[in-house]
Amino acid sequence: MTLESTQTENLMAAAPLKITAVRSRVVNVPLKRKVVSRIGVFDSMWFLLVDMDTDAGITGSTYLWAFSKAGARALQKVLDELAEVAIGQNPFFATRIWRGMWSRISQWGHKGLSVIGMAGIDICIWDIMGKATNRPLAHLLGASLEAVPTYASEGLWLTGDMNALAREAEELLVEGFKAVKMRLGRTNMADDVEAVRIVRETIGQNINLMADANQGWDVNYTIRIGRQLEKFNLFWLEEPIAHDNLEGHARIAEALDTPLASGENMYSPYGFREAIEQKAFDILMPD
Repeated sequence: MTLESTQTENLMAAAPLKITAVRSRVVNVPLKRKVVSRIGVFDSMWFLLVDMDTDAGITGSTYLWAFSKAGARALQKVLDELAEVAIGQNPFFATRIWRGMWSRISQWGHKGLSVIGMAGIDICIWDIMGKATNRPLAHLLGASLEAVPTYASEGLWLTGDMNALAREAEELLVEGFKAVKMRLGRTNMADDVEAVRIVRETIGQNINLMADANQGWDVNYTIRIGRQLEKFNLFWLEEPIAHDNLEGHARIAEALDTPLASGENMYSPYGFREAIEQKAFDILMPD
């Protein structure tokens, strides 16, 4: 028996862990590259850092992301409310705590800030379980792969400087990425099509290219530009229209060969189930 396994058995045999406190603080983080998209222009992002303490000295940690200071403060208020459900509970009863939080937010609705706040509590709980058992969280959840491919998402924002766009794409290749994502949503359709052409020619055909319209179009426009973009072999087109317009996404998915992707604005397994039932997307992306 290893020392590691002995420590884990001793921990599990001891009195159950209890969550004693949930602490949070709002911070502002400068960005390496300015974010320029249909959502807005940002040179920094706001985060809520979350720490959950236990009576065994184990602390679970995570962060929640917001576009603004006010958004981060609002998340902090949600977190304060949900912390009341978790404090005093055994973190290994994660499902019981999750259900308690789900019930607590019934008046607020099961989307948006309320579920993001739930995530702050839930992720800390799972972080505690991983630390308490001295195991990677992936193993506790049932890992199936040793490694997964990644893509570069921090870059290739909206710009009219096509030379700069090409240089940035080249930089991402130098960093070793085998897949990159660019943003679309310029005023003229032809400019978006030209931007995709420039990036595809820069990275070549062996690098996967994704495009994210950040909910900036309508159904008909998406189908029109989507057909023009199909010659560039996009790996996916992400959130071309309002994220909750599932019927519209289903129409687009039916019309285009390019796979549609979404998920960062879906909340809980129930939101994903609805999208699957309506055949709104080809690729689901839990945030």
